Amino acid sequence: MKLLGLLVSKRVLLVLMAILLVGGSVLVLVVLPAVLPRPESVSTSANPASGSPDGPSDRRQIANANDVPVDVTFDGQTVDLKLGQELVVNLEGNPATGYMWEVREINQAILQKKGDATFEPKVERPGASGTVTLRFEPKAEGESPLRLVYRRPWEQDKPSSRSFSVAVRVSGAVPGAPTPFPVATPSGLQTGPSAAGSAVQTVGLPASYDWCDEGGCTSVKDQGDCGSCWAFATVGVLEANIRIQDGVEKDLSEQYLISCNTEGWSCDGGWWAHDYHKDKVPPGEQAAGAVSEANFPYSGTDSACRPPRPHEEKISSWSYVSAEDAVPSSAAIKQAIYDYGPVAVAMCVGGAFAAYRGGVFAIDESSSCWGGVNHGVILTGWDDSQGSNGIWYLRNSWGDGWGERGYMRIARGVSNVGYGASYVVYGGSTPAPVNDEFDQATVITSMPYTDREDTLGATVAADDPVFRCVTGAKSATVWYRFTPSGNGLLTVSTAGSGYDTVLGVWKGSRGGLISVGCNDNFGGAQASQVGVALDAGTTYHIEVAATTGTGGVLALKATFVSADLVPTDLGAPATAGAGRVIRVSWTVGNQGSGNALPSWSDKLYLSTDDELSLGDIALGSITRGVSLPSGGSYAATLSVTLPKVAAGSYYLILRTDDTNRVSESNESNNVRVASFAIQVPVPDLTLTRLTASSSGAVGKTVPVSWTVLNQGTDNAPPYWYDKLYLSADATWDAADTLITSATRSAPLGMAGSYSITRWVAVPRVAAGSYYLILRTDDTNRVSESNETNNVRVVPIAIQVPVPDLTLTRLTAPSSGAVGKTVPVSWTVLNQGTGDAPPYWYDKLYLSADATWDAADTLITSATRSAPLPAGSSYPATRWVAVPRVAAGSYYLILRTDDTNRVSESNETNNVRVVTITIQ
Repeated sequence: MKLLGLLVSKRVLLVLMAILLVGGSVLVLVVLPAVLPRPESVSTSANPASGSPDGPSDRRQIANANDVPVDVTFDGQTVDLKLGQELVVNLEGNPATGYMWEVREINQAILQKKGDATFEPKVERPGASGTVTLRFEPKAEGESPLRLVYRRPWEQDKPSSRSFSVAVRVSGAVPGAPTPFPVATPSGLQTGPSAAGSAVQTVGLPASYDWCDEGGCTSVKDQGDCGSCWAFATVGVLEANIRIQDGVEKDLSEQYLISCNTEGWSCDGGWWAHDYHKDKVPPGEQAAGAVSEANFPYSGTDSACRPPRPHEEKISSWSYVSAEDAVPSSAAIKQAIYDYGPVAVAMCVGGAFAAYRGGVFAIDESSSCWGGVNHGVILTGWDDSQGSNGIWYLRNSWGDGWGERGYMRIARGVSNVGYGASYVVYGGSTPAPVNDEFDQATVITSMPYTDREDTLGATVAADDPVFRCVTGAKSATVWYRFTPSGNGLLTVSTAGSGYDTVLGVWKGSRGGLISVGCNDNFGGAQASQVGVALDAGTTYHIEVAATTGTGGVLALKATFVSADLVPTDLGAPATAGAGRVIRVSWTVGNQGSGNALPSWSDKLYLSTDDELSLGDIALGSITRGVSLPSGGSYAATLSVTLPKVAAGSYYLILRTDDTNRVSESNESNNVRVASFAIQVPVPDLTLTRLTASSSGAVGKTVPVSWTVLNQGTDNAPPYWYDKLYLSADATWDAADTLITSATRSAPLGMAGSYSITRWVAVPRVAAGSYYLILRTDDTNRVSESNETNNVRVVPIAIQVPVPDLTLTRLTAPSSGAVGKTVPVSWTVLNQGTGDAPPYWYDKLYLSADATWDAADTLITSATRSAPLPAGSSYPATRWVAVPRVAAGSYYLILRTDDTNRVSESNETNNVRVVTITIQ
């Protein structure tokens, strides 16, 4: 395959064979002319170092055995050279871009450039980069700087892209240097009389013809430093045909060919890519054909394809003028130009071509390409009268600053110009539909509406709006216009169309359109469908475009229907408290002819009258997120909090589609009203239970329990106090005795209650009948609807507890001797209701009779220094001496609380007596 921008092996090689007969002085040189090989036979991955005859290293080495080669690795270094040697500078370059290595600094007395630069491509295709070789020969001993810059000759005002410098030091001569092998210089291809030197007139064709004079040339482009001349030539001949046949200039994309071809062509060369404009579809694309520059701008890089792209123009066919690997005759090229428009050709370009500024270019630079080609251009015409053999009008892709505003007059037969000449057959654009333009939109006068049309010839206007629902370019747009007489829902579909569509609905004027709906790939298919609400009297435009490739058969269907939402029921409590939460329910039906499309809101308001106005209070809303078909209905329930307003009569107002999101045939029936009363809510604390012991003793504790209920219509806020009093009657007054108090620090909700139990001490009061009175919210901190039900009363009998000391035991020996000791034991019990407080004395007497009196003899006394709780007892034992009395029968009398220090309920049971005989 041919690859422009590199030396294509479409060249005439001079194969030099030198046979040196050893032992003699005869040098036999045989020069064999070689034909240009077919591009398909050229390997693009050949290793130059492999020693292959086609490798660039062989071509450089065959010229002179005394070469001193340098490359970019020598930049900034010093190179030693001897007289008789040649400095060979090998640098990367690409003549197909117009960039050349120029000598910027040299001492010509020491070193001079020898001949023109030659070029060896890395791969053999026009546009490919490779190695540029410049030769320098020393003229005298000494030192010379050598500085080269890489730039376009006509862009001297711009900085160079690259540079290379070495210091060359020349000294002495090469001892016995052999005579250099002669270098054969190809003289160019000889393909017929047009290249042989005689001007040839073609029968029936004028002596001069240029499509530029006929309005068939388009603007000159600039490929930059990318070896994409092949793409510019491919695109250029199609652009010219469009200009010739359709009368319009279209800017088509070269980058599409660079990025999306499957042959491996790139900024490093390629070949004619007409197939992609005819029927070849790259992976991911959906059609063949050219892509507009707007849809794939030129970057001059090997960027990714990123399909798909819209394709706008196609060719019917294409062909070589003669063969893909030959230079056709001048007559054949002329005939192709005349019949089919400008043709794409390859040629060899070198430094002289790049430096061209005007006039007839007659320098044959074939040797720079080793007899091949490295650049793709376009021939737009000819003139047999110019130059010695006639000229071609050549259009380059290096911008209009090169040559004669981007063009050249080149002598026929030089630099292999015309190699691989090809032309395209373009049948012209399909006529645009009548509704191709916004201003010629098809008017829809009635619904439902259907249309079927061919949009292959549809175009895209520069000011067509950008779809918001799809990324990337669009093509083949057609327009429809509709003005509804009433509000409603427009549904548009492209189902059944023969290509991938995107659909949009717009309102407004050209240049300021506003999108109201957009869809691409409805339901995952290539068809589109849009449903949008329209306002009565507003004009809308429907746009249909192709998302990729070209248009095709469009099937358009449109319907316009109206919904009508009506609340059919509204339910709420008859009364409710201000600040309370109530539940409201309602039903909405669609009595229109069309579906109501989501979304819309149903909103509740509180009003003092049955008319909705700005002063009404919004209570809450719900959003309807699904459509409602004609004849359908839905029920909704919402809990709302009533504001804290004064008690009285109010109205609940429901408005469906509150913000008019749904286009309806009737917007005046969206409201429903219900009346109800609002009360001002207040709490009401009441005591539902008070329990206590029926009796209690002074100083003792008794359990008391109570329950408080909030039977009001509002929460009871904290804080308040529950207080328990002891009263002589059933009515509380300030003189009653406070027994205990409980603080309520949390609110109490409606119907809420709490219970409390306390053990309380019975106050020290006289025994008798009393009342326990409990008051909740004792200090009236809570504002209640009823302040008279905060009290509960229960009776209680109070006893005063009194101790009762009694002797339950007294034991002693039945006899005893005077002066001796005997043991005496006793037990004291408190059988009263109260504790016996300390102190008291237990005393033992000796008596002549069983009744104590003051004359009895005190034997011993025991002090009780601790209290004795009711029901408790204590024992005591003493060894006592028998008093000195006459022998006989006596009595031991024990008296507890002998001095009556303890107040007792019974003071008569404090004595116990036992007999004793004294010896």
